[in-house]
Amino acid sequence: MTNLMRQFSIPTVKDPRWPVFVFLFGYSILAVNKSFTYTQTPVQLAAIVATCLVLDLFLEYLFHRQVRFPLSGFITALAAFVLVDTLEIWAYATVGALAILSKHLITAEKRHIFNPSIFGLTVSLLFLPDYVVSNPASRWGASTQFFLFFLISGLFIVYRAKRLALSLSYVVTFYVGTFVQSLVLGESFLVLAAPMTGAAYQYHAFYMISDPATTPSKPINQIGFGVLLGILDKSLRCFELKQSAIYSLFILCALYALIREKRVS
Repeated sequence: MTNLMRQFSIPTVKDPRWPVFVFLFGYSILAVNKSFTYTQTPVQLAAIVATCLVLDLFLEYLFHRQVRFPLSGFITALAAFVLVDTLEIWAYATVGALAILSKHLITAEKRHIFNPSIFGLTVSLLFLPDYVVSNPASRWGASTQFFLFFLISGLFIVYRAKRLALSLSYVVTFYVGTFVQSLVLGESFLVLAAPMTGAAYQYHAFYMISDPATTPSKPINQIGFGVLLGILDKSLRCFELKQSAIYSLFILCALYALIREKRVS
């Protein structure tokens, strides 16, 4: 035990993940205290956080013989908690477990392939549709308060993570795609662009797609990633596919990992 404590390390204050943790942790605590329109409980929050932290610590030591403060596990848990809607406590734990397992077991070049929260959500939505749903748009609605919160804090987060080009290219591509869609279908641009004015869209555009481990580091490559993500997301929405934002990021993370692996080989 003494040796483990000596090996224990904590990320430095310069780590770009800390602002993400602070915003998500503060928001989640306020949410379970019914400060917002959340129906989640402290027990549900505890279930997903405990699952992610314990599993992350265990697998980190098992595979890497390292004992580090599970900042990544914390962020994974909180990011998924914000999006999950279910009454079942075990479902929160399941989403968290799937997320952390993907981080440690589904890797390429010593990096996880999928954004852990997105993986946990995607698999749960596909295979547990009767228990796990995600509909943050209905929770936040057209609230200007939440829109500004996620927009301003999100811009700060992607700037610190050096993923500003990625998020902005995704937003611009989505905007252009919506304009083209309005011309082709003859529908109102304002109606089609309504999702972009919601807090759920800002959360996805700045919090969910900016994971440094699963996205390019070079700005030019980030722009390409963001453009492809915007095209894919918009295309899925045209087919009225629910959870298109989550599924499009899941698909593109897999494609990006495949491209990286081909470059190495």
